Amino acid sequence: MTITTNKVITVCVAIPHFFLESAASAYGSSRKNNRLRRSLALGRCLSSVLALGTSNIDFLLDINSQHIRPLNPVRPFNLDILVLVNIFTNQDFCLDDVLTIYNGRINVHRTSLDSPSQLPLFASRWLLTNLKNFDLYLYLEDDLALLDPMFIFKYLWFQESYSSSYILMPHRFESAVANAPSRLLVDGPNNINVNDSEPIPPNSPNCTFPELFGPTPSFISPSNPHSGFYLLSSKQQQDIRGKQWKPQYYISPLETAATGVLLPHFKILKPSYESYNFLTIDHCDPSFLSYLSKWPLQNQ
Repeated sequence: MTITTNKVITVCVAIPHFFLESAASAYGSSRKNNRLRRSLALGRCLSSVLALGTSNIDFLLDINSQHIRPLNPVRPFNLDILVLVNIFTNQDFCLDDVLTIYNGRINVHRTSLDSPSQLPLFASRWLLTNLKNFDLYLYLEDDLALLDPMFIFKYLWFQESYSSSYILMPHRFESAVANAPSRLLVDGPNNINVNDSEPIPPNSPNCTFPELFGPTPSFISPSNPHSGFYLLSSKQQQDIRGKQWKPQYYISPLETAATGVLLPHFKILKPSYESYNFLTIDHCDPSFLSYLSKWPLQNQ
């Protein structure tokens, strides 16, 4: 990577958050008797996003001398990451007890929208059209957790290596339980030929791939681009800010806000299925694990 050392990367984050239990809803944010699971998911989401931040100084609790001592950590690429987290809620339909834990570290925007279904697109539009002067623009749903400490650095490498016409999405997975596999990837494929898609070559083939990221990945155009997430560079955000923001593709409130807004303007990639572990995101409130007991396991 050719990132300038001692640079500060600023990341602006937008997360729509809604909770209201309803017996008729299939969404986790409204599913009956799901308050505890949504609380855990939201807490994991916020903690993981805040943990993406780095600093040139940490602190050590020195119990012997009863002092706090500064430490200078070794940072990847000598890069500081400043993360600014914005949560968007609608009226009082939220998990306030969880948000209160993060007071001082997140900004909560309380809206009065006519329908909670408007909230995801509202947050996405705010991120895409109202802001300038950040290096990265991150949108994600409130039940997703970024567990990879190299997540931001991998994106910076990708944005150096590939044309700005490409957007990279992670593979969503659910942590399986009992006798299930260790992780279940939940976003595809939607057709049997997805693994036959030609890998997309980098725009800058001479851009070095860091060894600490693991094996060099390949990327394909997925049949299902949705991840409940996107991360744009400042150039990509500027490009879309000057265009028609309203999505041409309406799928559902969540899918439209995270994926439909991008489809008219960018080519979406995901790591190939041989490289899926390069970039993953945890779906903390599982919705798909029941298929493990319903569908047969196909032998390789």
